[in-house]
Amino acid sequence: MPDQLAILREYRTELLKQYALALRDVLGAPYGLDRSKLQQRADEIDVQIQGTDATIKELEQQGRSPLHAAKPADSQERHSRFEKTFPYIDFEKPVERVWQLHERWGNRTGAAVLVLQNGNSMAGIRCMQRLRYRFQEETSIRFHVPEPHTVLFNHSRSADPLAILSALGRRLELTIDAPSGPGDYGSLVQLVVDALVQSMQTRSVVFIELHYWDYVASQSPDFLIWFLTCFWQPLLNALNRASSELPYARVFAVLHSDNPLSDVALPAELCCADKTWSNGRGFDSNKVVVLPLKKWKQEQVLNWLERQWGLKAPDSTDLADRFYKFTNGGVPLEIENKMRNHFCSL
Repeated sequence: MPDQLAILREYRTELLKQYALALRDVLGAPYGLDRSKLQQRADEIDVQIQGTDATIKELEQQGRSPLHAAKPADSQERHSRFEKTFPYIDFEKPVERVWQLHERWGNRTGAAVLVLQNGNSMAGIRCMQRLRYRFQEETSIRFHVPEPHTVLFNHSRSADPLAILSALGRRLELTIDAPSGPGDYGSLVQLVVDALVQSMQTRSVVFIELHYWDYVASQSPDFLIWFLTCFWQPLLNALNRASSELPYARVFAVLHSDNPLSDVALPAELCCADKTWSNGRGFDSNKVVVLPLKKWKQEQVLNWLERQWGLKAPDSTDLADRFYKFTNGGVPLEIENKMRNHFCSL
């Protein structure tokens, strides 16, 4: 049975999806009254996300759930079950790529910047959900996997360092003021980085998820260079200094892009090359790791129905065929929408 925290976290995930759709409507609308209304709706969802984050944090601090022991409605149970099992349809390859790094790091601290392109249609958020599950399911080491630090970029939030530092500062209970001089972010970066490392413990797995990176790239194509040089490198240095106190600790910065990134926004020289990867041996912590996202096969949908929901032929094969049809060859987002309509509205 899901407790209040689980329900709130799932609700937060749904709000993030609604926020993505709302922003897409805003960006596609002409300037004027209609666009202002769309922006107002997006801002309302953003406020809901912040309020939900605050409630989750309060319950985590209390260490208990106020939810009564009453049995949730069947629809709620189905929704919870769907949310928890959906990422198991696939994502094997991207999760395996990260796991290769994890195993190479051993008991040392490890950190990597991950990039997910076409993340909306290819369910990049679900891919990260599956990766978090992988750490939570590890039996040889009990990892601590807190909720991700989330940064949402949009046209009303400038694509600049202060957006990242302010969002992380709120989560870390820091007061982040504008820098004293143009581009003078060094002291603010160090403040955030030190607080982030101090918040970690042995076997912590921390995710810093930056959404709508394609918007950032369109506003400032060289922003990735700033991120790697002026934020990520100080974070790596801080982790190295604390390595003896944080065995098995992991930090992943995840750049979510709804669309493909151009060669200018994602230069080849800043990426770990596939041809030299070799189970992680070609990894460079100063570069990004592009994770492969792909369409799904109908067989994967069928396997999920049978393994996660216990269905058998002919019901499983009929449903798999229905879910897979008219999804442009297995686009994950379109499959998810069909499945959600079926399992969460029975």
